[in-house]
Amino acid sequence: MKFVEMADKEELRVLCIRYNLCTRMDCEKYSKMLNDFGKSKDSLQKRIETASMLILADSETDMTLENIAGAIFNRCIRRWADEENKD
Repeated sequence: MKFVEMADKEELRVLCIRYNLCTRMDCEKYSKMLNDFGKSKDSLQKRIETASMLILADSETDMTLENIAGAIFNRCIRRWADEENKD
């Protein structure tokens, strides 16, 4: 068995809407952040850190960097167990 984790950019979008984040971010930067979060070759940790810093910089919020990163980790990362190939 293997454990899989995947960044879900749609859930990141929902999180930003729900908590009124990225209010000072233009559409181009917002789209790039979502796409990079979902498809970057960086590690999952690096993608969470990068998205958290971008969100904090362009939001009017009382959330800390750690609060934002924790929310992303808990709500925007899909996790599941899968069968390991035995070829």
